[in-house]
Amino acid sequence: MLDATLAVGQFPVTRGEFARWAQAAGDAAQGAQACRDRESFFRSSRNRNWLKPDVEQGDDHPVVCVGFAQAQRYAAWLSERTGQRYRLLTPAEWDRIARSATTADCRSANLADQAYRRRYETQQGQDCDDGAAGTSPVGRYPAISVGVFDMDGNVREWVAGCGKGAPLTPGCREHTVKGRGWLSVPGKEAVGNVESYGEDVALNSVGFRIAREIAP
Repeated sequence: MLDATLAVGQFPVTRGEFARWAQAAGDAAQGAQACRDRESFFRSSRNRNWLKPDVEQGDDHPVVCVGFAQAQRYAAWLSERTGQRYRLLTPAEWDRIARSATTADCRSANLADQAYRRRYETQQGQDCDDGAAGTSPVGRYPAISVGVFDMDGNVREWVAGCGKGAPLTPGCREHTVKGRGWLSVPGKEAVGNVESYGEDVALNSVGFRIAREIAP
C-alpha cells in the first residue's frame, strides 16, 4: 500500500493477466497499433504486438507492446469486473514508491547487461549478467522497502501523466512513461528516467502497473 487510500500492484501487469482481459474484451482489444522495438521509431511494426513482442516471454513476464489507451481500458475493465476502482498510478505516486528503491544494477534488477549485449550485438550494457536479454518473470528480484517488485528494471511503465509528468488532462496527446527497463544502460536512476509517447504508441520495453483506490 502507498498509503491508507491506495493499494499498489506488487508487479507490473503480466502477459497472462492481460490475456484474460483481451479474451473477455474481444478481438478489438487486441490492438492493431505498431509496436516499436527497443524504443526506435524506425523499428516499428504492426506484426509486433503483445503476443509477439520480439522478446522471449512467458505468461509470468510483464506484458509489453501495450499502448496507454489499452492500459487505461484494462484498468476500466478490471474496475467493472470487480466493483473496485482500479487505475494507473500518477507520476507523483510512482515516484514516491520508486524512491524507496536503491540504485540498482543487473545483479538486483533486470537491466541491460552481458546477455543484452550478446543478443543485440552491442557494447552497451553493464558488465554483470542476469541471464535475460529481454524481459524476465515478475518478482525475480527482491522487492523494494514497500513490498513492490520491478519498480526499477524489467519494463518501463505507463503512468497517468501528460507529457513528461504533468497532470493528466482530457486533451493530452502525449503520455508519461517512467522508470528503467530491460534495455536501460547505466545512467539515470529510475525516478529521473522519464519519456512521453502518444496514447496509441506501443513499445516492447514498456508495460504498466495498476493501483486500487481504497474508500475511506
